Amino acid sequence: MQTKFTFTFLFILSVFSLVKLQASPYQTVHKNGVTYFSNAYGRVSCIRIASVKLETDSVFYPFTTMQHVSEECYSPSKASWIGPKVVMQQNGDNLFFNKYGDTICIRTTAQKGDSWVVTELQDSVKVEGIVLQLDTVHFLGLVDSVKTIGFKVTDKDGSLLDFDLNHMQVQISKTHGFVKALNFYKFPIDEYDYLYGEEFGERILCGLSEPKIGLQNLTWMEVYDFQVGDELHISMYDSEQYWPGSYQKFEKTIYKYIERNELKDGGVYYKYLLTKSIEKQYSAEPELNSFQFSLDTLTERFYPDSLFDKLPGEPVIEDKASYNTYSMHVSSSDSKTKNLDFFGKYSDTCWHEISWHGCFTWDVYRKGLGGPYYYCSDFWSTERKLVYYKKGETTWGDPLEINAVAPVYEENTIQVYPNPTQGRLTIHVLSVQHPVMLEVRNLLGQVVLTQSLLNEHTELSVEHLARGTYFYRALIGQQTVGVGKFVRR
Repeated sequence: MQTKFTFTFLFILSVFSLVKLQASPYQTVHKNGVTYFSNAYGRVSCIRIASVKLETDSVFYPFTTMQHVSEECYSPSKASWIGPKVVMQQNGDNLFFNKYGDTICIRTTAQKGDSWVVTELQDSVKVEGIVLQLDTVHFLGLVDSVKTIGFKVTDKDGSLLDFDLNHMQVQISKTHGFVKALNFYKFPIDEYDYLYGEEFGERILCGLSEPKIGLQNLTWMEVYDFQVGDELHISMYDSEQYWPGSYQKFEKTIYKYIERNELKDGGVYYKYLLTKSIEKQYSAEPELNSFQFSLDTLTERFYPDSLFDKLPGEPVIEDKASYNTYSMHVSSSDSKTKNLDFFGKYSDTCWHEISWHGCFTWDVYRKGLGGPYYYCSDFWSTERKLVYYKKGETTWGDPLEINAVAPVYEENTIQVYPNPTQGRLTIHVLSVQHPVMLEVRNLLGQVVLTQSLLNEHTELSVEHLARGTYFYRALIGQQTVGVGKFVRR
């Protein structure tokens, strides 16, 4: 009898403990550390709690990011992508707030199969949440209990509405918060925000600062982290169309790092061998053409940059009239890049994404590979790209060959006729080795045609090109061997 009673008591106790374990509240966001998320396009966003207000409920205030607040306006101080604040209620409900002030309830105590009202919008749209799964999940090398919550969007009569949210989920880890999150500031996404649908999509946890695991913020010192033996091969191109010709500049640079020293003041000292050639070509004024070659041993010091080191999306104030934010991206190969977005002040509550007339570049910085790298094409074109690197035993790309003597080519190396043309061109290449690559650009500097020239004479159709003036250049590898223009009638 005693044995039966003991067994029954232990069985009830174990069931009670299991229920208590399952019912113990999870938490979507934690007040310490930084969590990193990546969307389907590799764009990284972060959660970091800037301040906490402790009352009956705990109120967390995440750091603000540049937010789209109306059709033409952004704000650097309005809210985070998860909203302006998060209210942690004692009953386990975590409350978020969208840009209209609507409350969004994530019920962390809900069990598998439980449903509840997440939000209701003006008695016209209702969003229900339901716990789809409660599983042990592996992520970022960790193992934890994770709740998966799905959504159903209906009208006031209960009819299902066509919202992308119906196919999205959030996931909450018992220990680490969101494993999969949504942009609650835009929740549940209105018609205008459909233009920015990828920004609303699911964001997957890709890094934690506590414990430090997975993706971390890209810093200035990581960008310029080189070791002895590293090589960077960089090509630069600038061009400008003017009447009656064109100007082109070709620059090739090789950095070979031969010394590295850590400095006591937090910087890093590098000595490197720099090999460079610069070629300038003027199609209408060949007497201005020039070539320069240099081989030097140089030194440089790098120090941390507090502005660059800010988290992705965190506003960087330049002056009272402009804000910048660094966007961070991670590729499938786990390489990190950062680039700069610009905003100008229209009023105290409205900032505009700056539109540029002419050619403007978005500078890109890469982990351990320097920067900035960029490309832009308009009435003039500019490009700076990494074409080869060697880091340790890893190599990528095609190395540059830089000669100390300028290449010599006969005049009229390439001839294109008839000019003007109705749609057919004959390309005649004189006295150079093959293959030659022909590149054709429009007046905006955009490449509209490329063609490998394997013979002295090549027949080429340009019937698909719109009527107008086009500029061409012929290249052997990275070297330009001929330039000119033709008219398509």
